[in-house]
Amino acid sequence: GMCGIHVTGEGSFRIAPIVGGHLTHASFRYLSDFGEVESGWVRHEKDTTYTITIPCGCEADIRIGSETHHVGTGTHTFTLALD
Repeated sequence: GMCGIHVTGEGSFRIAPIVGGHLTHASFRYLSDFGEVESGWVRHEKDTTYTITIPCGCEADIRIGSETHHVGTGTHTFTLALD
């Protein structure tokens, strides 16, 4: 989906949000066995801000544009300039 949350193993996730269409924002929460995983984005005039939350004791590979970021527990924010 547009928020791109995928379970890849026990306490492990792949998150690859897709920005597109006429939407200016999207968010989704997934209740895993380890806690809530959140993925959201907001499209601005010149960039898009992504906010991802990973539950305690978990990790994720987050794909933003052409880059992948490996992160652990907490809330992570990324900004990608629009072409």
